[in-house]
Amino acid sequence: MPYPSAGGVAYVNVWSMSVYPTAYSPALVYYNNLGGGAANYVAEAASHEFGHNLGLTHHGLGTPLVVNLDGSITSTTPDTEDFSSPSLDNKGIIASPGDVDMFSFQAGAGPLDISIKPAWAAFYRDNLRGANLDIQAVLTDSNGNEITRSDPLDDTFAQITAEISQEGVYNLIVTPVGNINSPYSDYGSAGQYFISGFITPSNGGSGNDSNPIFPPATPVPVAASNNGDGSATFIWIAADENATGFEIQRERKHKKRNSWVDSQVVGATAGDTNQLTDNPGSGEFRYRVKAVNSLYESSWSNWSTVTVTDSNTNGGGGKKTGCHPKRGC
Repeated sequence: MPYPSAGGVAYVNVWSMSVYPTAYSPALVYYNNLGGGAANYVAEAASHEFGHNLGLTHHGLGTPLVVNLDGSITSTTPDTEDFSSPSLDNKGIIASPGDVDMFSFQAGAGPLDISIKPAWAAFYRDNLRGANLDIQAVLTDSNGNEITRSDPLDDTFAQITAEISQEGVYNLIVTPVGNINSPYSDYGSAGQYFISGFITPSNGGSGNDSNPIFPPATPVPVAASNNGDGSATFIWIAADENATGFEIQRERKHKKRNSWVDSQVVGATAGDTNQLTDNPGSGEFRYRVKAVNSLYESSWSNWSTVTVTDSNTNGGGGKKTGCHPKRGC
């Protein structure tokens, strides 16, 4: 079974393929890794994995913008692509007024110039008309802070130009708009668009290819459970595929001060592992997890609390059974 320690696994955008029944199904959900088969976790994972089969990616994480190692951004158009095998890189479709498309990419410090154009080339080549889509583009950093935006009042394309101050992951957000000058609303602003331009490559080109590296999302804790032998098992769900590993932190509840103490990172696991067994001894503990990869790390997850007991001690109180060296048994 592929990735048997994960919550689930599925191929992306394979539902309409003729070989789906024989090669790409089913989407798999590992109930035993989801809170021991908790109904709500299993239901969410089943919906999530089958959504991948239907072509859905993780909401809000951004489609990778494919950047060549020389920093150029290109996309094929209806005039240049092979109709039988069109490239899906660096293009998209706005289907409704509320549609929002986001592309993520890694860029180095330096200039950036990106054009987002409606499907003009498929219609009237001379005067760049014939498409219904009017585009607004916004550039943000990895935390969602806006850097600049473009929505020309005298045209329907958008062009983002900026000077990037530091290397990192950036987002290009494409939305449909109306125009107050013409005037018209965003009601009929829909259609295909194409992205081109250039960015400053990051040092060494890390992430600036068809397999860019993005920050991993924060994992979702499922449960920390007591094993009855002085150990606890902490289970979490990886929120996306950008994590190559995880770090787990543990804290102990102080019996008298009613506060959490002894904070420490107690384990690290690979990206295909979604649980860790820890041996803290008897007491009340809490665990949390963060995801990491070669460039980034997520924020810490919420805490999951568990009371750990040990059947090898009297009532879990920490006093070992056995004979006293002087008083005997």
